[in-house]
Amino acid sequence: MIIAVNTKCPPGEFFDGIEDFVLSCITRLANHHPQHHFIIITNTKFEQKIISSKNITSVVAGPLSNSPLLWQIWHQYKLPAVLKKYKADVFISANGMLSFRSKIPQTLLLPSLAFIQHPKLFGKKYLRLYTALTPNFLAKANAVLVFSTPVKDYIIDHFSVNKQKINIISNFAGAVFYPFNAYQQEKVKEKYTAGKAYFLFPGHLSESSNLLNLLKAFSFFKKRQKTNMLLVIAQTAITNDTAFDNAFKTYKFRNEVIRITDTAPEVIAQLTAAAYALVYPVLADYLCSPLFQAMQCGTPVICSNGDSAAAYCGNAALYVNPGDINDIAEKMMLLFKDENKCKELGHAGKINAVHFTIDHSARQLWQSLSGTIK
Repeated sequence: MIIAVNTKCPPGEFFDGIEDFVLSCITRLANHHPQHHFIIITNTKFEQKIISSKNITSVVAGPLSNSPLLWQIWHQYKLPAVLKKYKADVFISANGMLSFRSKIPQTLLLPSLAFIQHPKLFGKKYLRLYTALTPNFLAKANAVLVFSTPVKDYIIDHFSVNKQKINIISNFAGAVFYPFNAYQQEKVKEKYTAGKAYFLFPGHLSESSNLLNLLKAFSFFKKRQKTNMLLVIAQTAITNDTAFDNAFKTYKFRNEVIRITDTAPEVIAQLTAAAYALVYPVLADYLCSPLFQAMQCGTPVICSNGDSAAAYCGNAALYVNPGDINDIAEKMMLLFKDENKCKELGHAGKINAVHFTIDHSARQLWQSLSGTIK
């Protein structure tokens, strides 16, 4: 069987990480199922070392354009030609779009419902495209993959999609994320924070990251606790947030906020494993990668009370209303004053992380794919 996989995603933070996630799952499946061949359709030639199996072929196919119209034309005309050329038996799309002109079975991975639930945060260029065509994509799909039960329930309730064809696939943390001992943690703190303890936020500089509220909450925390605790903001992608940059210039505690722009996974892993706690009060994030990473490192988690985060973390996190500055600050103060609570959350996170692995995600993808073929 020949399985074609499209990892090409429109620009924007709501698709960040999807390509790496899918490629990891596909390479694992290719190793487990050598009798099948996988065609990876991507924007650019990815590194050869990623192709760990002889039964994977990468195909570079445009567009590199930032035009929603050209993206739609590509899916409806160029993509069917690619699928026909490589004699694909089944197609998996990782960007929430399908080809209406292809007759082979198709699996739709819908990474985000931000265009519905957070339209102001979604890229304007693609908002109209996804809003108009997602109902048709869902109807066309033989199987649909989403990242949490709440998203599945929303689709069932609002799009009249048969629940039997909607499957859940989980994210996972990479192998570079693991618990550090006390000595390793101190070495990281010496390198990045002059030996001081810190709260960590890893993510984009964007409106959805809710960094202005995080800064305000950190101010509240510093005024109340009188501690040398720092806040580390690790920028995991090259994005800009003018409002945040302008506010930071006059921020009273800016000298106690460390901004790190090295996005290497190893750096993020070190910062996560040595952090006093992860603080992640974002407005929208469906992959929730930092949550999986923190749990796997045994780092306590403070995160938004969204449905996806709760589905992943369970009792391994403290939940906050991302719009309530006092709530965020109070949870930070709670962990600062209660080391036992920190240990409790860290332990629960490590137990929880055992259930979210690359093998588990690959199996979920294969089960959905098998249902598509049937």
